Amino acid sequence: MPSILLGHRDAQTVLDKVVAAGVQSDRGVKTGNFTVLTANNRPAQLLEMGFVSNTEDNRLFDAKFQEYSKAIADGILTALGISCSSVTVPPVPPTPPTQNAVVRDIQLCP
Repeated sequence: MPSILLGHRDAQTVLDKVVAAGVQSDRGVKTGNFTVLTANNRPAQLLEMGFVSNTEDNRLFDAKFQEYSKAIADGILTALGISCSSVTVPPVPPTPPTQNAVVRDIQLCP
């Protein structure tokens, strides 16, 4: 089993799961010299879920937050060759929300 996400194929796996969850448009997997990716000492992927200036993207993000979260997690696990049934998700301790934080309870693996 690989221990890291390696490239385009793994990015496509994550994107396919997110598209299946119902994003407004699939803009494909792209590569780029983004600091958030290149100035990182760990494997990284940047996933664009929509545009803050797009009302429909914002509506979908709010309405499908749970589905998107599950799709991203499932895509990463699939890319790593891990089935959800083999993952133990510890309970998240309650955290009081800060002024700008959104706290949502997400059950990734049923």
